[in-house]
Amino acid sequence: MAFRAKPIRLCLLSLVFPLLSAILAVGQSNCSINLGSVLTAGAGGTSRAWISAAGEFAFGFQPLVRSPSTNQDLFLLAIWYNQIPKPTIVWSLNDHPVQEGSRIQITDEGQLILYNSQGQQVWMAETGNERIACAAMLDSGNFVLINGASIYIWESFRLPTDTILPGQSCSQSLLGQWTKRSDADSELVFDEAGLIYIEDGNRNIFNVTERDLGSRQEFYYMARIDYDGALRHYNHPRRNYTADARRHSPA
Repeated sequence: MAFRAKPIRLCLLSLVFPLLSAILAVGQSNCSINLGSVLTAGAGGTSRAWISAAGEFAFGFQPLVRSPSTNQDLFLLAIWYNQIPKPTIVWSLNDHPVQEGSRIQITDEGQLILYNSQGQQVWMAETGNERIACAAMLDSGNFVLINGASIYIWESFRLPTDTILPGQSCSQSLLGQWTKRSDADSELVFDEAGLIYIEDGNRNIFNVTERDLGSRQEFYYMARIDYDGALRHYNHPRRNYTADARRHSPA
């Protein structure tokens, strides 16, 4: 069963979403991916992945399409829901599709680098010249790079594409058909309970989703800006619950 959409008609809302994620201290128990670790985009779309502790999310390569110019399979570096039969991508390096044989590596020098199949650097995580000690794929869906003081120095939650997850807030970099005409202090928040709301500069709360969404023990949640510019709230049952589609409007 695929994710079910709950349309949230926010096309007329034009908000600037400031970055809310703070740098967080973490324990060494989160350091599950060490220096020198590498993933390679595999033949036929098969690749190893770095999996979160409870198996909820995976970080690695997902097959994209065959390039018509080179007749080669292309892959995206991505994060996806790992417990759903059809992998559902929640983050990716959209601007950097790569060929089979490309790799993502945490180098011995403490950098996260994407190399293409010719060994050329395609992308590197910006860590402000800080050295990575290790990395972790968290069960929140956040992929983090950690320094020697156990501080997150880079995280995928700070670099969203078109999707946000519970516990994540929208920043100015969230992709979609949004303009910048309203209160710059407004924030779109997706809280841990799976609820989405807007908080303005005066700390007024405007609910976007309904309150009867079901618990996160029953459903996976995500919100995505689709191709038509509408932000939609999606859920997927964790077990054999029946998912339904509801239309939400901002309060």
